[in-house]
Amino acid sequence: MLMLEIRVQIFISVCVTCVACWRSDPHQRPQFPEILIMLQNISDAPFICQEEFYSMQETWKKEIKVMLQEMGKKEFVSVVKII
Repeated sequence: MLMLEIRVQIFISVCVTCVACWRSDPHQRPQFPEILIMLQNISDAPFICQEEFYSMQETWKKEIKVMLQEMGKKEFVSVVKII
């Protein structure tokens, strides 16, 4: 489970981004260029300190990497079961 540290001021923007990225239908999820724009908009917002955003971003990267590795393992197991 991702445990992203989210301040109240950016809660809505981050939630919208997360919900969009975790839609059950992968075709409805935003593409990576769109995600980068969403994150850049959050980063550029006046209600967050740039330094704080970048420090949180490092934590997010680590947590997302772990989550993607876990998802990859589950997909591999599913493919093996099909074969």
